[in-house]
Order: sequence, then C-alpha cells, then structure tokens
Amino acid sequence: MNQNNLKLLQKKFKLYGGLGSVDFNPNFQKSIALVSLNNVESKNALSPKMMAELSEIVDSLENTSHDKNYPLTALILTGNKKTFCSGFDLRMTSSDNKFKGKEFANEMTHLMNDTLRKFSKLSLISIAAIDGWAIGGGAELITACDFRCLSKNAKIKFVHSEMGVTTDYLTIGWGGSGRLISILNQKEALKILVSGKTLTANDCLQNGLADVVSEESSYGSLTDTVSINPVIKKSLDFLNDFIFVDKENSIMRSSSSIKSFKKIISSFSEEKPFIKFNEIERDAFVSLWGENDQLMALERKIKIKNAGENKKY
Repeated sequence: MNQNNLKLLQKKFKLYGGLGSVDFNPNFQKSIALVSLNNVESKNALSPKMMAELSEIVDSLENTSHDKNYPLTALILTGNKKTFCSGFDLRMTSSDNKFKGKEFANEMTHLMNDTLRKFSKLSLISIAAIDGWAIGGGAELITACDFRCLSKNAKIKFVHSEMGVTTDYLTIGWGGSGRLISILNQKEALKILVSGKTLTANDCLQNGLADVVSEESSYGSLTDTVSINPVIKKSLDFLNDFIFVDKENSIMRSSSSIKSFKKIISSFSEEKPFIKFNEIERDAFVSLWGENDQLMALERKIKIKNAGENKKY
C-alpha cells in the first residue's frame, strides 16, 4: 500500500471512531518501548480508531526519539489488565451496519495487513507479553512479534473457522496465517487454524509459539508498575539478554548491530511470494465477510454479549 492511501485509511478509521486507545511509551525502560492496547470493557478488542492509532505508531517507531545513551532497540506489545486482545470490537457492528459490509472488510484487512507486515519488519526486536486471552484478531497480533512471553494462565485461540471467515470473525486478513506458518510449520499451523483449539501456555511452549512462560500471572494492570507484573518483568528479562552485555553495569551491545541483524533476518523471507500469499488471504477474507455463515456467527456473539452471559471461549 502506498503512503498516500495508507494516510487516507488512517484518517478514515479515526473518523469511524470507537472506544479504547493504543498507548505508546518510547521510554518504558532503557532502550525498550511499550505499546499497550487499552479497551478494557471490551477485553481490549480493537476499534477502528485503535487500528488507526496502531498503524501510526508503527509508522513512527523507527524514528522515535529516545535517551541518546540508550537508543531504542526493542519493544513490548501488550494488553491492559486481564486480556491481551479479543479481536474486533463487536460494539461497532451493533452501532452501524456498514461495519458488517465488504467495503469495510476490505479497508480493514488492507490497513491491518499493512500495519502488521511493517511491524514484523521493524529493525526493533519485539515481544508480545500475553496475560489472559489472545483470541481471534488478538492471536493474529502476537504472530507479528519476534517472540512471545505468556503467563501460565494465558490462552491463545484462532476462532476463525468457527466464525465463517478465514481469520477472526471481525478481524483479519492481517497476514496471521502466513506468519503462523513461518513461526511453526504448515502442518502445525493447519491444525491450529482449522481446529480452533484453545492453546495453553504449555501447548505454546511445546509447539514453539511461546518462547518463554512466566509461572506467575498478575491479571492486573500491565503498565503501572513493572515489579507487580510478572509477564512484563519476564519479557524485560528476556529482552535485556539481547540488549545488554552486562545489565548490572549498563554495558550495552551495539544497538546498530542488533538492528542490522534484525533487518537481515527479516529480509531473508521471500517477500514477493509472501505478499502474494497475503493478497490471497485478503481476497478470501473479503469474499466471506457479510455472508450468511459469518452473519449468523456474529449474531450469536452479539446475543450472548447483550444477554450478559459469562461465556467461556
């Protein structure tokens, strides 16, 4: 997507609105930034406004100012409080039927696919800190990170096959299936996507989706105090092994070298075939959006939400 079209989509999605925010702290820790999803009432589901904010943050990340002694080298992507991310905010479809239409589906998949493709190609080392659920679109998000840290109570679920679309019932075409294949393998990715199985932290550690697991789970705010959040602390410890030769004495590895290695690794994938794969994925997603299976699944979800039932994923 060219930059002009991207800016137009960012502006349009801001106008679409919705609740929540994506918060960015470039100085969270020495050389480490924090990107946090904050829409607690909807389990950190993404509204169009949040999608635009995430896209803008990704655009700015490579040029973000930072302490000159500690150049920005890594980032943590997380969700506030009890959930990492639960996909698209269902309240949007209740407020306006256009969010059930194919035009919106096409816009969303282009914006988010572009955003997460660029996120995965950043020269910064990234880790998803996951406490609670990463479901549907939230599961897509974690595949854009280089590494994943899960709490012992974390749950990952790709619900797309249940919802009548190729990727979450209200979120994707975000390139998640292609990234999942890159992280695991074709056979394992197929099993996960088709079965819709809920993956525990131990499952993810065994199949390679998780890189580290925290034996503690705060189920509290992930952004207030690092010392009270084991998942953030574990993620920081993991990243600091990349950043520092000697953390205690603040002796850093070369930030330029780290970024160069990340660029080399990122560029190793066959970019053109992957982009073509993303086009196929987007087309499949848009073709299924608004069709009977997807609308029926969406209606079930809205009825459950409106009835206030405590339904387990």
